[in-house]
Amino acid sequence: MSYIRVSGITINSIDSKDFDKYVVLLTDKFGKITAKFKSVRKTTSKRIGLTEEFALEDLLLYKKGNYYIVTEAVLKKDYANSKANFSKVIILLYMKKLILDAFPYEQEDVNLYNFVIDFLEDLEESNEALNYEYLAFFILKFLKFMGFSIDLKGNIDDIKFFSIDNDGFNTISGIPVRREVIDEFLTLSTLKDTEEIKKCYHIKEILDLVLEYARVKLELNEFDSFKNNISKIV
Repeated sequence: MSYIRVSGITINSIDSKDFDKYVVLLTDKFGKITAKFKSVRKTTSKRIGLTEEFALEDLLLYKKGNYYIVTEAVLKKDYANSKANFSKVIILLYMKKLILDAFPYEQEDVNLYNFVIDFLEDLEESNEALNYEYLAFFILKFLKFMGFSIDLKGNIDDIKFFSIDNDGFNTISGIPVRREVIDEFLTLSTLKDTEEIKKCYHIKEILDLVLEYARVKLELNEFDSFKNNISKIV
């Protein structure tokens, strides 16, 4: 039995039989994995908070079959500010959905891991008025990590349509889009980090296009139902 030290963030948690809990972790060394916290649901357990979603931890674990067993865990950050802010919780729900449904298990991608952690750090301190922009920024970056960037095909002065089949904005066919929407999308999609995010006056139109693109390209399960449920609580 070989023990492994990793850093990871909890994306999802599921109660198991007895007092155990399974969690889905995004880790620095192994990508997305399933891990088991033994006896964590006992009232006497001091580790229950470590299985909460979006808890960043240092972990010691070993592999058993198709999952890992956590033997030690130290909480580094729980992103309490974001979890206490209703509109930021919506962003966390979208992050959870994308990582669970679109990112393969045990595919190491330290760049994606670092991006997710950096994004969460910035979200903690972000201006709530820019939450839609933050969500669109995350989805655009996630799509790029998954190999599905949204393209602008042709001279920007001639682009008038958005088509998923044509991989984005183009001059030929699709949903008609206004120039000001294209300009704001181009600005948002080329940002290097969240510090550069500014108010987009057509962000809801941009977000609708980006979400539909993500649904199709990432083959997201029951995504329309997920969005409808989100809209009911917004």
